[in-house]
Amino acid sequence: MMSKSSFSFFFDSVTKAMNEDGVHEFDNIQIEGSDRKEVFTANLTFEAILPENFQEKVVICCLDILSKEENKKIHKHTKDEGYEERIQKLESEVIKYKKILQRYEVEDNERVREMNNKNRDIMVSNEELQSTNEELQSVNVELHTVNAELQHKNKQLAVANNDISNLLKSTNIGTIFIDKNLKIRRFTPAVKKQFNIIESDIGRSITTFSSNVLDIDIDDVCRKVLDTTEPIRQVVADNNGKEYLMRASLYRTIDDEINGVVLTFVDLSKTKTMLKKYDHTIEETANKFNAIFENSKNTMLFIDEKGIIQSANGPFAGEEQSDLVNKSIFELGSNGELNTLKKTISQVFKEQNFKTADVEFDEQSLYYKLDLVPIDKDKLTDRKPLVCIIGYDNSNEQNYLRSLENTKDTFTSFMDNAQHQMVLLNDKGEIVYINSDKSSPLTKEQLIGSTIYDQIPPDQVASYRRSIEEIFEGISNSKISFVYEFPDGRIEDVSVMATPVVINGDIEYVALIGNPL
Repeated sequence: MMSKSSFSFFFDSVTKAMNEDGVHEFDNIQIEGSDRKEVFTANLTFEAILPENFQEKVVICCLDILSKEENKKIHKHTKDEGYEERIQKLESEVIKYKKILQRYEVEDNERVREMNNKNRDIMVSNEELQSTNEELQSVNVELHTVNAELQHKNKQLAVANNDISNLLKSTNIGTIFIDKNLKIRRFTPAVKKQFNIIESDIGRSITTFSSNVLDIDIDDVCRKVLDTTEPIRQVVADNNGKEYLMRASLYRTIDDEINGVVLTFVDLSKTKTMLKKYDHTIEETANKFNAIFENSKNTMLFIDEKGIIQSANGPFAGEEQSDLVNKSIFELGSNGELNTLKKTISQVFKEQNFKTADVEFDEQSLYYKLDLVPIDKDKLTDRKPLVCIIGYDNSNEQNYLRSLENTKDTFTSFMDNAQHQMVLLNDKGEIVYINSDKSSPLTKEQLIGSTIYDQIPPDQVASYRRSIEEIFEGISNSKISFVYEFPDGRIEDVSVMATPVVINGDIEYVALIGNPL
């Protein structure tokens, strides 16, 4: 180990070699041990070099130790020449370099702290970068999704554009789209009959083109539509004498903003031909309907929603044809009779469906079966909706049925008050009516509708059935006899008088008249 002064010399030499280039030589330098008992003299050489693959310099020190005789001479010579002064100087330098080393240590620690802080900042920045990277990846995924949607919308837009292009090219209606500044936006090929324009004219003002339409200022028409926001319809003619229906209307965006004018020209030559055919068909249909209306045996009335009769082809409900027009159908009878009809007519107007109704006018003894037919179901027409009432006068049938009911009531009253048991049979042997259940365990209501053959002994059914069938066949057989066992066990010979009941020349029933009640 070296003494403190020797170490200080070595430190100064190394520092000088690090700071200054070249070889630094020191001759006859005394080097002491740490106990200062051993002293030897040496020549020293210091040189700083930068080896390959090293980042810092390295100091090489060469030590040449002198012999003892030379050492003694030098030691004797130098010991007297300010040795103590040199020692003090070296100690002060050691103290100075200690302070420098301490300062360097503090600076190094500060640099380490700064590096640690920077490292933490870098780590935070790295985490932020990773988070940003994840967000960018998420945004990238969303961008891919949006891109796919945009591609899909572009395809849809292309399809829609193709459809519009084909529609414009295929339509026979001349159409031209004009913006607010009256510049051409788009047009159909058919409009070239009115304007001499080509595709390259899109973007030019419509006022710079001459028109084949006579007596019309297109500029004024477009400006009027833009100013008033009202469409213009007008029949116009071209230089060739052809007529067109011109319509100028506003060009509106999806957001309902006014962005120009649309002009259309519809060729009326084919339309006129179709209208003539249509008018002929309408006239033919009207003639057929008038023939039916005027010559129908059934009354036909046309009424409005208030029930006012607009027209009639004959008398109805006791009123003459001339008195029916402009009269309410609900005034033709009492309210009680026509309340149901009023509800039915209201339903027909509301539901626009065919319905039927039966109406009775007691005061005139008139009966009508009515068919109610809705007319003018098209809501777009200016005509008011009507209902056609077709009346079938069935007064004779109703009166005949009423007379039959009266006859039936008379007949049943006669049977119920007869002194003999009476039974009315049809051709199947079913009891249509019986005036008494005295000889049967069944009630009168149970007997009506049952078969007479179930009420007699089984061994006598065949002969009894044959006797009744002969009467229906027109063979006279006025008396039928059979043995009948009463509920109380009595057995008695029963004889009944049988007579046919003729209606409209045909035998409809057989009446059996038995013993007195």
